[in-house]
Amino acid sequence: MDIHPASEVLPDMGDDDFQSLCKSIEEAEQQVSIKIYRGKILDGRHRYRACKKLRIEPWTEDVTRELTQQGLTAEAFVLAHNLDRRHL
Repeated sequence: MDIHPASEVLPDMGDDDFQSLCKSIEEAEQQVSIKIYRGKILDGRHRYRACKKLRIEPWTEDVTRELTQQGLTAEAFVLAHNLDRRHL
């Protein structure tokens, strides 16, 4: 699945953090859905990659309608959902 350009406003996760994410998903399953906007991954590109690495079917949620109805930009959605969680 392609990555939405708006998701790249945030830096890639480091290798250690990615390995921790993989371990977490392997032990406790995927806890947060991967957000899809207009057919591309808007939020959760690292979760998606971890699921693929672990050969787990990723849990996705299409947020296209939600963003359109709320008048949110893709970039605003990404920032709102990640700044606190990623400690940026």
